[in-house]
Amino acid sequence: MKTMLNWAVRNRLCTENPIGMVESLPKRKVRNRRALTDEEMESLLAASKPEEALIWRTFLSTAMRRGELASLKWRDVDFENGMINLKLENVKTYCSRSVPITQGLLADLLSLKNGSRSEYVFVNSAGSPWRDNLLLKHLRRCLKRAGISSDGVDLHAFLYTTATHMIRNGADVKTVQDFIGHKTIRMTLEVYAQVFPHGKRKALDYLPAALK
Repeated sequence: MKTMLNWAVRNRLCTENPIGMVESLPKRKVRNRRALTDEEMESLLAASKPEEALIWRTFLSTAMRRGELASLKWRDVDFENGMINLKLENVKTYCSRSVPITQGLLADLLSLKNGSRSEYVFVNSAGSPWRDNLLLKHLRRCLKRAGISSDGVDLHAFLYTTATHMIRNGADVKTVQDFIGHKTIRMTLEVYAQVFPHGKRKALDYLPAALK
């Protein structure tokens, strides 16, 4: 509103900005998240109970947000085509998308479905969809058992880990953007910018011989 009124003053639509002296709200601090290493992912899965490990694997394999995973229903899993269809109402970015899943995860989800009585894919011991705080508590417990520092690691760090490993292993940023559901490629580049410093020196390999 302050920006709009400043524009109005500049264009002589009003004489002054009545809220010009109002201070802006403090910017939200950006959480420092980090990507889990290959070794840490293996240790985490090994230290988790089977039902917990399947949840972590799903996060890491699909780059789903916590709300997307908690609200996932069996009708959203396309076993025939190996896809998970994330519906508009359950997606943080308000943009529906379909995520391919690995054969291993597909088989584990099918096994889970055969013993499930709920319409939701992932439920707790009470048969209810998982709440964020309870999932986070389980994650921290598993991290501790695996001997992994929880510094910079929360449920959203799984998405960060997926995108980081995809980019480092050669996936183009546009593909990663579509996979994780960012609205713009700029969001992907800004959030995962720390991936690229490691590749700066490697970029020297693309210089002509005369400059090496």
